[in-house]
Amino acid sequence: ALLWRGIAGERGEYGDEVMVGFLRASVATIVMLTAMPAAAIDTIETQAETASATFPLIRCAGLYLGIAQALGSEGLGPDFFQASQENAAFLLAKAADMRQDDGTNTYDAITSVSREAQGFSTDYVTRAAANDARTGTAFGDDALVKADLSYCKKLGEEMSQS
Repeated sequence: ALLWRGIAGERGEYGDEVMVGFLRASVATIVMLTAMPAAAIDTIETQAETASATFPLIRCAGLYLGIAQALGSEGLGPDFFQASQENAAFLLAKAADMRQDDGTNTYDAITSVSREAQGFSTDYVTRAAANDARTGTAFGDDALVKADLSYCKKLGEEMSQS
């Protein structure tokens, strides 16, 4: 209540009851969001319909990097681990090229796609840890990851043709 009083006057413009209600609602929202199942995120294919042209490339790169980071060379096997990293690098290079075609300088294009992919990678690593804690497997039963992998495989094949 001290923070509330400091912001809204001595007793608070709306009173302590409103502040307590606000805090309860905030905590309930945080609990609800952190307890949401991993499948609450849209697939890449769904989001790609309204996103920028580089979005699917970057998110797929993040998926491959996240899988490599979450499972490591031991979990994936050295060949799949290397393939995941190569797939990510290929897609990031394509995304950076597209950004350069739109007028972004080389450094900014590479930096931005790398940063965005790392964010997605972190999301997938977090998802893997939550899945593992809940089901005992990082990605095996995750419908979103399966859908994303299928989409990313097709996207990679299309990009390698162009």
